[in-house]
Amino acid sequence: MLEMLYTVVGGMVSIVITDFIQYVLLSTATILVSIFAVYHAGWHNILTKVAATMGDRGFSPIANPKFGLTFIIWQILLWFSVHTCWQTTAMRMFSTKDPQTSKRVMTWTAYLFGTRHAPMLWGIAALATLAPETIMMVCPCLF
Repeated sequence: MLEMLYTVVGGMVSIVITDFIQYVLLSTATILVSIFAVYHAGWHNILTKVAATMGDRGFSPIANPKFGLTFIIWQILLWFSVHTCWQTTAMRMFSTKDPQTSKRVMTWTAYLFGTRHAPMLWGIAALATLAPETIMMVCPCLF
């Protein structure tokens, strides 16, 4: 009920402002947690632990039998479609006043898409700091 009243009184401007504030908070927190994870685990320790635990398949999707070339092609098609056909991305592009503004919006939106992959980094940092048996209990799909 409160959300409906907020939207009716404030209109689309209130939604845009709220979305922007959420974006800034989410992006800032994601970046700070990522920096903390890498700092705490240590970049060299992360690389060493991934190499010791997973070997080549920890660095190359082609070397990993669960992924391979099919996975790479699927990811390329998926992200191409997300950036061009996803409703919220298309809405941002089509609601701008000119092509220059559209380019700026897309550039800033790219940061949001980049932060979506940060939890993978957090998992790798956890692998570097915790015992593999602990990680195996939480996420057996890695091994």
